[in-house]
Amino acid sequence: MFALSARRAAAPAEVNGQMIEVEAEESILQAALRQGIDFPYSCRVGGCGTCKCRLIEGEVKELTETGYLLTAEEIAGRTILACQAVPRGKIRLQVDLSRPPARQTLHGKVVGQQKLTDDITRLEVQVEQALPYKAGQYAELCLAGLPGIRRNYSFATPSTPDGRLIFFVRKVPGGLFSSRVNDGALLGEEVEVQGPLGDFFLRPSDAPILMVAGGSGLAPLLAILREAEGVERPVTLLFGARQEADLYALEEIHALASRWKAPFLFVPVLSEPPEGALWAGERGMVTEKIVAFHQDGAHAYLCGPPAMVDRAELLLRERGVPRSQIYADRFLAGPPASERPAGAEKTPAMFTDYLKFFLFHFIGLLSVLAILVGGPSVTVGLIGVVLAYVLGDALLGEDLSTPHYRRPEILTAQLWMALPLLTMVVFSALWSVSPGDVLGFGAWLGDLTGHD
Repeated sequence: MFALSARRAAAPAEVNGQMIEVEAEESILQAALRQGIDFPYSCRVGGCGTCKCRLIEGEVKELTETGYLLTAEEIAGRTILACQAVPRGKIRLQVDLSRPPARQTLHGKVVGQQKLTDDITRLEVQVEQALPYKAGQYAELCLAGLPGIRRNYSFATPSTPDGRLIFFVRKVPGGLFSSRVNDGALLGEEVEVQGPLGDFFLRPSDAPILMVAGGSGLAPLLAILREAEGVERPVTLLFGARQEADLYALEEIHALASRWKAPFLFVPVLSEPPEGALWAGERGMVTEKIVAFHQDGAHAYLCGPPAMVDRAELLLRERGVPRSQIYADRFLAGPPASERPAGAEKTPAMFTDYLKFFLFHFIGLLSVLAILVGGPSVTVGLIGVVLAYVLGDALLGEDLSTPHYRRPEILTAQLWMALPLLTMVVFSALWSVSPGDVLGFGAWLGDLTGHD
């Protein structure tokens, strides 16, 4: 049902009997919205399930793994997420369009722009009328200066009757929208706001609240806390940042804590404090502090990068927290592929892009050779492997490129090759310290190479 396919031409899709055209590398949801179908959706990144629909005929390619969101029964019944599916030829879909959307499309202007950190800007927008929403939800923004570029950002304050909206926009590598907000002058620029979207908001309960935020993921949690002032629920807020300069909204958090009617614990955590920094607070990854600060029975609200949220969910589940008590909002680290401007398709992978995935195999073979030669070669080989990884990471940095691999079978082959290579490394290491010649391997190797 789901399979990889090469780049293709536009494919026909039938949605509840209405025909649309889905362009190459375009999701079903994006194509439906572009052609006037009021398709239900919320997050557009496969995190909410609002765009679930049934594949009646044809096949699609999934852009991301959706098994964590769809049940086994839904998958067996050919339920897919329209925002994460690209047709492989003609398809036919069935979707429930009976429920009217709660979102509105409003127009306004940028009336405030303030740097909170080096890479996070507070964006203030005045729209034509009040926009009712629940704290924790988000809106889709489109600047007049970037037509066709739409990005999702959480409301950083509760809904107000004056139509004033606040967003925290973090600059991401290659992000057209976030770069313009963080680096350009936007006062007076027209903005289109569509919302509210999302199902991330405070659920009624008397249970304690554990909040975990990373970077600009603090925005919806601040909105939730401000809207919930007056409730008597203990709160623990863990806020992760790289360095002290990346912490923001501290005065507002301390003011909320002073007014809160129940215990309120705020724990900032720095993952990369400079050496010698006079920081007396918590250090490390913010997710590492969950076990220490989690209260039994607490409901968890997580917001930040997907890796942080996924790790936090795993730790909470290991502590026995039921999934029904964990609420999450994942922030993308970059613009979705489906929303990139024209001409921003992935660059075809070069020979070196495939070769880098075989560096592990090359180092593994050198390790085996060093072990078999024995003597000082083992120490030299170990030092060489450590230096290769440490210096390579320090000098070359992170590879954030995402080329288009037209020959994915090559990558599949290197994955399967890793298993016999690891077996060879382990066997060589065990053979080298064994009292006897295991399986006659040494004798065979000596006959083959003339080396003892």
